[in-house]
This record gives sequence, C-alpha cells and structure tokens, in this order.
Amino acid sequence: MKSDHFRKISRRARTGESIFCYHPLDKIANSYPLIIQWAGSSRWTPEDSYERKKSDVVGIEQVTAGNARFIQDQKEYIVAPGDVFLLRQGVHHFYTVGPAGFLHKRFVRLGGALLDSFLRTSGLWEYDVIRPQAPAALERLLKRADNILKVKQGQWVESLSLTAYELLMLLAKSIPHHAAPAVARALAFMEQNLARPLTNRLICEQAGVSMPHFNRLFKQAVGMAPMRYLISQRVAWAARLLQETGLSIKQVAVSVGYENQLYFSYVFKRHTGFSPKAYRAKLDNR
Repeated sequence: MKSDHFRKISRRARTGESIFCYHPLDKIANSYPLIIQWAGSSRWTPEDSYERKKSDVVGIEQVTAGNARFIQDQKEYIVAPGDVFLLRQGVHHFYTVGPAGFLHKRFVRLGGALLDSFLRTSGLWEYDVIRPQAPAALERLLKRADNILKVKQGQWVESLSLTAYELLMLLAKSIPHHAAPAVARALAFMEQNLARPLTNRLICEQAGVSMPHFNRLFKQAVGMAPMRYLISQRVAWAARLLQETGLSIKQVAVSVGYENQLYFSYVFKRHTGFSPKAYRAKLDNR
C-alpha cells in the first residue's frame, strides 16, 4: 500500500493495523473534485514510526488515544487525543508515538482535481495540527470512510467523495482565519450577502482599496480570486441548506444567489461531484 516516496523507518505497526485501500483509476479520480483514496485505523507502540520525504500524500490523521509526536517542515508537535495532524504534499514529515507510550489513530488519504484549491481556499494548507470543534463528529466521518471502503456497496465511490468534502468542511470551520483588514472586510461582506448578485467591483468597494491591489491582497490571503471564493462559499452554504432544511432546490438556489436553478445545479455539481438532488438523496439514505 505504501507509495514510492513512503519510507518506513522502523517496523510496520504490529497491533491492530487496519487499512482498507482504494486506488482510483485516473479517469475516476478526475471525475470527482474530492475523493478518499484510502482509509483505516492503527495502533502503535513506541517502536513504530513513519517518514516521507517530499511527500506525495495529503492525509488527515486523528489521534483517538495516547498521543503522537509529529514533525513536519521542521516544526515539531505533540498531538493529543481528538486532535488532527495534516500530512501535506511536498514537505518532509515524520510521526511516531508520543510521551504517552502508545498511539491509536484513524486516517484517510485524500485526492481529487480540486483538493489543492480547496485546501488553499479554506486555509487548511497552512496548518500542521488542528483541534477540531467537534472531534467526535470528525471521528465518525473517518469511521464512515473506513466502512465504505471495507464494504464497497452501492454508489460507494460517490459516498467517498461526499465524505471527503464533509471532512474538509468540518476542519475548515475549526481554524482561525487571519487576513489583511481589506480582505477581512471583503470576506465579511461576501458572507453576509451570499444571496445578492455580487460583482468583483462591488466587493472591492466594500474592501476600500483599488481593484488591482484588492485582487492581489485577496489572492495572497485566500489562494484564489474573489469571485471563485464567493462561488465556493455559495456551494458550501447550499450544501448545508440541502442537508439541514426542507427548502426546495429552487429555494436553495435563490438563497445562495442563483436565480437560475439549472445554472445553480451545474455549479454545485462542478464543485461537489453531485447534483443538488443527488446530494440530498445521498444524505437521506445514510
């Protein structure tokens, strides 16, 4: 299961190692903006450790018991139960058992055409360790991914994509966002006006700086252009409305700034891999 860039420093974890692995074909991976490529759980003793140099992996690892010693990009952490350490691409990372003397964890590896963009937009790209607002909810999502890959029934690949999106959204809500005042004003204005027909010029006016300067500041802080970010937030809010309310798809579209339901459905599917109807049906069938 290990990749070409995956080097084991000590023996493989012996006790309770449980990994269910899915290797997507290129055409399948490219069909889903986000996908879980493998998932599992493991129990480690002090002799167990992993290292990757110039990692090709993006992973979420949650400590469920004990603790972990985690080093990434020359920064060292002790990761407590409930907390998450993020494995980032292109850097060196090493992890092993922490001072507790044992480590239990759950993990997933992520992929997909929009993974890099999502990580940069949400701010997750900059973080090594995160304390989730809802650690139990995150652990349930990791268990769900594990079970989907174990059973592989029905539309299991679509379920993996949906679970990847939910995992990243939960983590994104758990991190603080720091930005220049102009960008912070723009972010607040967009969040408060998702249902309005906003333009880049109108957002820039609220930021209070020239448009070229604003666009440069915004991209530096968020990782993408203002209108692309606005669309991502509208899709995220639409997903929440589909999950938590009984609004019709037309009503959801209008609530997030789209008068044209067909265009809203196109945008939603492009970002999540699901039409709004299929997304809601998937939630109802859990």
